[in-house]
Amino acid sequence: MKAIGVIETAPILANIVKLCSNQNVVKMADIHCDVLCTPLQKVFPWASKEAIQYELLCNGLFQPFEWQCAGRLLQHEEIWSIVEQEYERLRALWQGPDVEIYILPITAGTPKKNGVAYPNGLFLFVSEMLHVEELRALLAHEYNHICRLHYVKREPSQLALQDSLVMEGLAECAVEELYGMQWLSPWTRRYTVEQIQPIWTEHFLPSLQLIDVEKHQPFLFGNYEKLPSWIGYCIGYRIVKSFQQANSFTSMQLLHMPTEVIVEGSILQKEGSS
Repeated sequence: MKAIGVIETAPILANIVKLCSNQNVVKMADIHCDVLCTPLQKVFPWASKEAIQYELLCNGLFQPFEWQCAGRLLQHEEIWSIVEQEYERLRALWQGPDVEIYILPITAGTPKKNGVAYPNGLFLFVSEMLHVEELRALLAHEYNHICRLHYVKREPSQLALQDSLVMEGLAECAVEELYGMQWLSPWTRRYTVEQIQPIWTEHFLPSLQLIDVEKHQPFLFGNYEKLPSWIGYCIGYRIVKSFQQANSFTSMQLLHMPTEVIVEGSILQKEGSS
């Protein structure tokens, strides 16, 4: 059976471009919500179209008044085929679940890409200027999350902080294995192990069993008081990378490793207990 894979969002974007032309900002917002978010209620059956719009805007979706960027993305039809081909490869490589993938324009004034994985769908917010390898790396990072959630068999609200840390590390180690170091996210090397170690011991170690990804956000992104920016993401990469180097596991093997085993075998735990 053919995988679901990439959803044809191009016709939706074309319709938004058509309908938003010569409209005021209020009408643009209504069109954006109705045309784009109403079909997504199958991905978020518990949410209204307005709630879906807000959720996706918070993660990088283009603003209603930026409808022209949808037209620019439509001029690069190869983006959809590149993602489709890479998805098929990754799904076979990791023996992962089938998932719907939505490619949409990213809002202006942000990095050229962002992705977010939900239990029922994967969203890639991209610029038409994105390098092909960046696009593949973005997909791999987010689809790796889907595969990990499939393995642990828990909803995001049921994950412990250590699960979230390891999940981010797994995704970046997979990107490094597949595409090379040059396509790693900048946060992977933002802090050295020496800088991380005291923060890990004081703030992260006592909170590893904290449940619910919503409560993990200050640890992942930093709270700009006790925790520096992107610290949790960097810690997650250091945990998984050090464990992988010590054991020579592939990204496929790592996906099926228990979180506790990866954390206990990482350099942070070994340095902390020495």
